[in-house]
Amino acid sequence: MQLSRTSRTMLTVSLAVAIGIGCWFWFRSPSLESRLEQRRRSGLPVTSTELNGYYRTPSGVPDTTEIWLREIRTLREKPFWSRIPGFRNRLTGTIDTPKPEEQWPHLDACRGLVADLGQELDAIGQAAQARGRIRVPVDFSNGISFPVPILDELYQTGDFVLLDAVAAAHDNDGDRLFRDLQALLALSDIQREVPFSFFLYLGRIRAHRRACEAICRLVPRVTLSESSLEYLQSAVAAADFREEWQHALNGDCAIILSKVDAIFIGRLFSRPSKLTVLDFFDQTRDALSDPFPTALETQAAVEARYRTRGRSDVLWRPGQMRALGLLSDHLGLVPLVAREEARMNASVVALAALRYRHRNGHFPADMAELDDFLPDDAVATEQRTDQWSDPFNGEPLRYRADPHRVLIYSVSDNTIDDGGDFGQPDQPGIEPDIGVQLPTGLDGPASERAESMSE
Repeated sequence: MQLSRTSRTMLTVSLAVAIGIGCWFWFRSPSLESRLEQRRRSGLPVTSTELNGYYRTPSGVPDTTEIWLREIRTLREKPFWSRIPGFRNRLTGTIDTPKPEEQWPHLDACRGLVADLGQELDAIGQAAQARGRIRVPVDFSNGISFPVPILDELYQTGDFVLLDAVAAAHDNDGDRLFRDLQALLALSDIQREVPFSFFLYLGRIRAHRRACEAICRLVPRVTLSESSLEYLQSAVAAADFREEWQHALNGDCAIILSKVDAIFIGRLFSRPSKLTVLDFFDQTRDALSDPFPTALETQAAVEARYRTRGRSDVLWRPGQMRALGLLSDHLGLVPLVAREEARMNASVVALAALRYRHRNGHFPADMAELDDFLPDDAVATEQRTDQWSDPFNGEPLRYRADPHRVLIYSVSDNTIDDGGDFGQPDQPGIEPDIGVQLPTGLDGPASERAESMSE
């Protein structure tokens, strides 16, 4: 069957248009190869296979992976939480224990468990003193497979340490509590330099948050030396979530670039999609280099631009929409980092307040009195409190003291001072305020605090 002249003309025009569109996509992104090569020259991965080489223990830092795997295997055979009723909240998965000054009917069972597993607890303490890093044993060549058991097992190891810390606080055993808090912080520190934001959040960030919560909940009720308080404060403040997340974004970028290759057949849409991915991660990483109030505004504008760009650029839209589908988990990343920074800053100021109380017998009336109790290495301006500001507005964290408690908090995403309300968010992911609460009813000499807890 022969085509008519009109049909042949229409077919020719259609092919020409298709070829033209393909060429337009091709020549519109001539910088892709050079940008990928530039990342490689900078030591950054551009494929999931290359991510295996990028994920390594830093030079000069001990690799303690095998040490921690050994402790995990030991505890795996001894499901300690089942021996303490009410130890783990079945709904939230969090530790469910009373404050040290409250009665705990399972305290004797807890003491017995700790005694039975004393060798394991000592081994965890020794592993914590190694001050190394672990490499989560995962092969990125074929992408990421979930779940990653070691992350949950490391967290459960922290559960065991936290259980002993709670018991130590009930017994007013400051030395034991300090050892346990060191171990909880170490369980976070060993997970630095992970090249994937999911690992960073579920491992490093989650463990650091738990350590801070344990410090602010238990330390006000137990006698610790000022040197111990200063150590904990410096250890908490040593985290640099902004830099660590920038590092993890490099791995995220490589994973998503590989997903583009796996999803898109042909280079018609893969080239603009890859450029979209590169642009997004470069802009997000650059935003995290700015002060947080600026970074939040910058990233909000970047994400709005990516969401709306396809409406005005029809030819670019297919690649953009597909890339955005892969990037969806990273939208809203900068506010998430800011929230973790706010929690850390509040914990650092809380420890400054505890150091002040240790020296003066009471908490300060306002944050201005804490100038001499913030870490010396944080001084970059004349006013040290400026270094521990609220990431959401750049102002000093809120500090409220009354006869019953001290509140130290950030105004969080809504930038409204909710009076230290740490309740459930009205909107998903937007917390009213973020911070810590310290009890003030235990002021006075250490001997009096110890006596009040034993009554």
